[in-house]
Amino acid sequence: MAENADASAPRCRRLDFRLFWGGQVISNFGSSITRFALPLLVLMLTKSALNLAISAALTMVPYICFGLVIGSWVDSVDRRKLMIAIDAIRGPIIAILPILYLFNALTLGWIYAVILINAILAIAFDTASFAVLPNLRQHDDLATANGHMAASYSAVEIVGPLMAGALLVIAPLPLLLLGDALSFLISAASLACIRAEFTSASNDQPSVSLATSIGDGLRYVLNHPIVRWSTLIALLLNLILPAVFAQFVLFAKEVLSASDSELGVIYAAAGVSIFLASLATGVLNKRFRFNRLGTGILLLHGVAIILLALSHQYWIGLVWWALLSGVNTLWNNTARSLVQAQVPDAMRGRVIGFSRALTWSLVPLSTLIGGFLIESTHNIAMIYGGLGVLMVLVAGVFARTPLRHVPRYDFQPLPEAAIAHSSEPVAVPSPAPVPAPAWVPSSQPQLAARPLRQAGAKSNALASQRSNSIRSGPRRRDGGNTAA
Repeated sequence: MAENADASAPRCRRLDFRLFWGGQVISNFGSSITRFALPLLVLMLTKSALNLAISAALTMVPYICFGLVIGSWVDSVDRRKLMIAIDAIRGPIIAILPILYLFNALTLGWIYAVILINAILAIAFDTASFAVLPNLRQHDDLATANGHMAASYSAVEIVGPLMAGALLVIAPLPLLLLGDALSFLISAASLACIRAEFTSASNDQPSVSLATSIGDGLRYVLNHPIVRWSTLIALLLNLILPAVFAQFVLFAKEVLSASDSELGVIYAAAGVSIFLASLATGVLNKRFRFNRLGTGILLLHGVAIILLALSHQYWIGLVWWALLSGVNTLWNNTARSLVQAQVPDAMRGRVIGFSRALTWSLVPLSTLIGGFLIESTHNIAMIYGGLGVLMVLVAGVFARTPLRHVPRYDFQPLPEAAIAHSSEPVAVPSPAPVPAPAWVPSSQPQLAARPLRQAGAKSNALASQRSNSIRSGPRRRDGGNTAA
């Protein structure tokens, strides 16, 4: 009986992951229609570029304002119930807009309200999804899982808008949003069918206040070398890449002399590159050492941007833009999988919440600086070339960080003391994996230098005492909003 149970466990795990994956593909397909329809709806009502910019900004503001709180909250509740509830709420929220349209009551204020509420709900769902995936897949298979999911998402991002455009022939624009509302309900049903636990059994810990819970998450990010340096690299990337991507339409028009249809071909080529890079994520991470793979990916970012800046022919520029889009996706999948594997279940929500709140806050700054420099110099190719050189320097920074000591991308938590202080690659002890180092108080830096077993046991004990649950502790009065 025990042998049969052990043999069926991997099959059940695979089935649970496929249910999760399938539900999210359907949900992302619906969301791709909404991302296509909402900007057009804003323009249809207002004919204003400013209102379009405001609607785009509303999707980013909640990450900066609520990322930390939502991350801590996600770590303290039953993630399955949370994710099902969010999907069950998002469906009706999106459906409000087409219903208002049918009654001739749709206004810009309603659109802004739906965008903002949906963005807050999306933060909570995405944070929980980040924390849940390692409980549905083995650690050594996380890169493959993230890559396959990203590939399917990129595919529906192409198919969804195409289908939405075709449906406009027979249906008014606002009614397309009903498809997204339905997709959320299908996603909720798929999550309800999953038998695996969304929260680790070890994540049942004493209640602490919200402020203490957030503080523990911040200290974890700042003291764990892999998470800390991954966040720093993300900061550097978000100071450079958003300016490149935001100004590409201008670059394609002025430098590559691309027509509107040719611009569409470039984006289609980038979509194919993203799809292929996502599929290759698992293979490349298992084939190459992480330090070499990471350095190579970041270096290719810089090379692709520099060669793009030097290009004046349409088809050559298409190749370099497709390469840049692919390696950017490959880096995102790789870095995401590494952090998922290193962070214990009880801290994942707070870690991703803090990291996104910090790094994504630089996206508007990068975009504004890039636009200002291009307006000042009237030479977008030169600015692109400079940004490419900066990306090459980021690759050099990466090669000098403790991330270079990750011996191979095998997703096993690495000993913090070894990563922080060793000058040689560190092999992961076998047969038992080393526990991921939990919160290290800043007043006790010597903890990281203790023997491996003692440091691991002590740090996990601290996390066990203070990391989860504001169930019985003080609650925020706006908890309903942050949960959403």
